[in-house]
Amino acid sequence: MHIITRDEWIVTNSQPWWAKLFRLALREALHSVSGREPQETGVVVYDRLTHGQQLGQLMTAGRVLLEGGKMPQVIQSEGTLAALFGYLRRAVRAELQSAKPDFAVRDAVLEAARTTVTADGIEHVGTALMPASSTDEEQWLGLVAELEARIVRHRYFEEFEELESASFVERDDFLSERGLPWDYCSWRPVDLEDQDFDDVTDEIARLIEGDSEDELVPEFSAPDNLS
Repeated sequence: MHIITRDEWIVTNSQPWWAKLFRLALREALHSVSGREPQETGVVVYDRLTHGQQLGQLMTAGRVLLEGGKMPQVIQSEGTLAALFGYLRRAVRAELQSAKPDFAVRDAVLEAARTTVTADGIEHVGTALMPASSTDEEQWLGLVAELEARIVRHRYFEEFEELESASFVERDDFLSERGLPWDYCSWRPVDLEDQDFDDVTDEIARLIEGDSEDELVPEFSAPDNLS
């Protein structure tokens, strides 16, 4: 699974170029997972996790994406990264439908879309894109899809249901052909029942806030449907 190569981990002001984008995606994810009726992202391997497992995966992904490190090469990690783009798409739609003239999500998408990463550093390209005030949902979702393709290059998680029902030999062949570790499909994330809910949500909130002086994250309490 490709997450980020070292050459692509170029930081500006101590933050990777996608920092603002993923903070907004994490904010949307935390709202959803901590809500009474969380919505599915369409990524089966992620949606099938308990809410506690989802929070743990989001915390791990947030730390890697915003502070550096390495994500476990397992199907749930790949699915969580893709799910974050699902949350980002939801945030884009919500902003487009909002009566308030808020462009935070669209500004972040445009900034990331205009950024080219090279081995020598970050280059901001003045690509002719639509203005942040555009309300063309198709164009915005197309930009998000382009950004997702730059980061999530392998989508083996889309074959999760087939792998789940495959025989041992078929699964072993699948993993061997792609150079994936033996526990790529069998590893299971720890459920938040065995962790402290407040500590995990506080850590996700810290990642979302970053160096921002704005209050981005409301107070959360453990939902009834945690697991």
